[in-house]
Amino acid sequence: MLKATTVLLTLLVIGYVSSPVSIQAQPSGNVFVGERLSSGLKLGVDSSKQERTWVNHDKEKGFFALEFPAGQEWSAMFITVGSATGRKDDRRYYDYSEFKTLSIELKGASGGERVEVGIKSKDQEDDGTETKIPVTLTNDWKTYQFALDSFKGVDLKSLYVLAEFVYTCPAKQVVHVRNIKYLKEEATTPEKGTEPCPPAETDALEILVGSRLAGGFGLGLDSSDRKSDWLTRKEGEFLLLNFPANQEWSAAFITVGPPTQKLRTGRQFKDLSMFKFLYLEMKGAVGEEQLEIGIKTNTQEDDGSETKLPVKITSEWKPYVIALDKFVQTNPTKLYVVAEFVYEGSKAQTVFLRNIKYLKKAPQ
Repeated sequence: MLKATTVLLTLLVIGYVSSPVSIQAQPSGNVFVGERLSSGLKLGVDSSKQERTWVNHDKEKGFFALEFPAGQEWSAMFITVGSATGRKDDRRYYDYSEFKTLSIELKGASGGERVEVGIKSKDQEDDGTETKIPVTLTNDWKTYQFALDSFKGVDLKSLYVLAEFVYTCPAKQVVHVRNIKYLKEEATTPEKGTEPCPPAETDALEILVGSRLAGGFGLGLDSSDRKSDWLTRKEGEFLLLNFPANQEWSAAFITVGPPTQKLRTGRQFKDLSMFKFLYLEMKGAVGEEQLEIGIKTNTQEDDGSETKLPVKITSEWKPYVIALDKFVQTNPTKLYVVAEFVYEGSKAQTVFLRNIKYLKKAPQ
């Protein structure tokens, strides 16, 4: 579920009864039975331009048709425990910690449609940064299984969004959904993720627009003492990287798909060999801040041995353009980390970051 500037529309309210904020998990784990929403749940719709009339309920055929509109940065249909709200203290939730798998039946109207599936716990932000797993659909009904431990950062003991369907491609598409349920068994064929959008003929690939990640990318933080609480988001404007003191190293990294420590089989990647430059905008809190910037393939080790280029930062916003061929150890056909920011100083420092993209041509 993503953030909107107005109240989210609720399409269905079935059997909701006021109860304490903490709610125990339903024994069956059912979310949709056919197209019928289970008691206590609500369904909402939103998009980047606040279009909210594109989900249709086909009772006769037993499914919901998600007619994702064209020309949106994102569109999302989401199912919440109780009312959807931006106030974390008001959010209701279920304890789903005994479940292992999310099972969903999906199909495309014509085949080839793409959608990202996610879940969210009550304390996660409405900024689109939660883990979402993209799948490519056929024109026949198929059951998709998602291992719950693949949704990094989710607390299953306080699950608030039980299922969300997010679309970030520019063209209109229609997706059908029915029979959503949680299973206590391990997923037999868990989804690993595909490209969230087909490759576009463009001179630029947006990675970070202001403070918001483009669809299909994830953001991670780490340090030598495993600190991961030093990022602040200025909504719509920039990311604030408060690199902590007394660390051998600290790193922020943007990945294709969610960050994971599993090499090769567990890491998604993109072929970005058609691009020639990495573009980003930064400034320091005081000036003279120093970083190393790198990229990495899905098979390179997490040992810091990848090529990283040093940058000294001023106190004013400045664009930085780096030729990809300077990352001599990295094959751009299988990029997993599309941008990383590594600091090896012992003193704390603060860096502002916005607008990351890959370019085919150097900017004028």
